[in-house]
Amino acid sequence: MATFSDLQLTAIIKGAAVFIDYPFPGESMEGVSVSVRCLSEVELDGCRIEAQAALRKYAKARGWDAESFVNIDPEMHGQLIKRSIVARAFYDADTTNKEDVSPIPFFTGEEQVGVLGSVVCERLFEIYLEHQEFTNPRRTLTKEQVDELVDSLGKGQASVEALSGFERSTLAILCISLASKVRST
Repeated sequence: MATFSDLQLTAIIKGAAVFIDYPFPGESMEGVSVSVRCLSEVELDGCRIEAQAALRKYAKARGWDAESFVNIDPEMHGQLIKRSIVARAFYDADTTNKEDVSPIPFFTGEEQVGVLGSVVCERLFEIYLEHQEFTNPRRTLTKEQVDELVDSLGKGQASVEALSGFERSTLAILCISLASKVRST
């Protein structure tokens, strides 16, 4: 079984970071496109931290402790994470995939996402999830290629930082595959 070259590993990892354009959901934004990219695990950690800080801010404004606030609205933390993901993952389509222009975020922050209609916000999050699945290497790799990738990763041919572009489910499958390879040797 051949191992993946450095170029192939880089292409798989960078595949998760590509921008793809989607029409902005909602009738009032007809003709407007947004670009979306997958967030790294570090960026997703930032989304969770931002959501926790916003949750504490909401609770403090009402004179409650954060734990009591979570009991009142247990879904609020998840919604705040979604807003943070949408704010960070979407870019102005006119500024992506161009060498002479740096990508410009579509939203200025979670507050701007928070004023969107709930249907539009939910649809943007669904677009993010669809994009994440579209860029998932498991979608394009055969079982044999996944085994080769696991072998390459197991031999230390890729740095830990190089894996930050993969989604959590892909990393879990790669870890399980790698563990089964180690166990079988």
